[in-house]
Amino acid sequence: MASATEAPTVEEHVAAFNRQVFGGYMALQAVGGIVFWLLLRTSSDVRSWIELMPKEHAVTDAFIAADLFVGVVGSALSAWALWRNDRWAVAVVAFTTGGIVYPTLFLASWVAYTSDGGPCLAVMVPPSILSSWVAYQTWRLSRCPRSSTPTDGGRHGRGGGDGCRARTPRCRAPGGRRRCGRGSRAAARGRRRGSRR
Repeated sequence: MASATEAPTVEEHVAAFNRQVFGGYMALQAVGGIVFWLLLRTSSDVRSWIELMPKEHAVTDAFIAADLFVGVVGSALSAWALWRNDRWAVAVVAFTTGGIVYPTLFLASWVAYTSDGGPCLAVMVPPSILSSWVAYQTWRLSRCPRSSTPTDGGRHGRGGGDGCRARTPRCRAPGGRRRCGRGSRAAARGRRRGSRR
């Protein structure tokens, strides 16, 4: 007779909450990218403030296709993947982050060489830092084994941080060194089979 479904751990609840927060940030970043380009196209004041080369608007406009594809679409897909706890969340968040950090580094060099575009660089620095942090935290969550307990609307649950290993058998040899041999793994498999009966 099958045992009752095991309740989600605190760590799994925290990890699920973190994914929702990270996804929320990426969604806001996508909206922010759209607002940025709308303001740039409709406000002459914003345009004059952001412009990289005041006498040549095409220098700034050349970023629009890449920014919309990576910054807006990439951020939206990242949010979707995080909210659904999909396996490809790490890849799409990392891709989006790289696409945001690269032009930020380019702008830093541009400002250093030309002394123009400082406000544009100031706009790009916060999303570069926050996206990098989200990418790192998403990667950390991906390292945690998926548990058998659904925590996100019936989807797979994962623990967060060190707590994600709470359900992994801890095997210690004398002296404190971690050592999981075949016997301990077999015992863990036997316990799992027994819980299904």
